[in-house]
Formats: sequence, structure tokens, C-alpha cells
Amino acid sequence: MIRLLRVWICAIIFIAPGACSSTGASGSGSVTGYWVVTKAYRDKVETSLLADVFFLFNGDGTMRSNVPHAGDAMSAYTMSGEQLVQQGNSSISYDIIRHTDSTLVLAFDANNTRFELHLALSEQPEGLNTEEEAVDTVR
Repeated sequence: MIRLLRVWICAIIFIAPGACSSTGASGSGSVTGYWVVTKAYRDKVETSLLADVFFLFNGDGTMRSNVPHAGDAMSAYTMSGEQLVQQGNSSISYDIIRHTDSTLVLAFDANNTRFELHLALSEQPEGLNTEEEAVDTVR
């Protein structure tokens, strides 16, 4: 009986931390939803330049964002490992630094400058139009 109890305790010690951990940087969980910037960094210095940035990821592989110079029309996106790529005329590759059910940290380079966006899952505003022209999803 004591031996069984020891095995049970050891199993809890080794299995429980993995069960409680959040989705890793690999982005193995879904990013579907409306995400808003809570903090932004430009070359590791906090900036308000991207304070109003949002990302809307749809389950069908389309997204919309208002990141400057990315265009705010619906576009296709792909995820592979630790990369999320917004496709279109101005493709942007984001590094997925951290991803949980309610937080997402993305980093990208623009004009030799590194940006890091800390995002939180939020309610999508009613005025955000997601029904736009068809998206070319050829990959």
C-alpha cells in the first residue's frame, strides 16, 4: 500500500507541472480570436507607437491587423513552428515568443528595428468589419 502511494505521489510530481503549463512558443495552440496590444517594445525600449494595434485571427487561415505598413485588409496567414507569416503584398514574418490561452507575444523586424508586441485576447469590437473582399489563400 505504501509503495503504491509513493508511485502515485511521484506520478503527480512529474505529470502535474506539464498539465499546468501553457502553450509553448511553438504556437501549438490556436491563435484564433481578437488580440490587442498591451505593451510594445522597439529595440527593447517600451514604446506607445503601436498602442492601438490589433490582430484578428480567423479559424479559416485569414487575419486582419492594423500594424503600420502591413495593410489592414483581410489576408491569409500560416503558422509553422515558431513562425507566423502574414501573407500578401507586404508579407510579414512574426516570431512567436510566447503563447497561452489569453496572451500572445510576437516579434518582428521592420527597417532594421526589432519590435516586440505583447497581446491579450479580447472581445472583438462590433464595428470591426470581417466580411471583406475574398482573400487569395494560395500558398
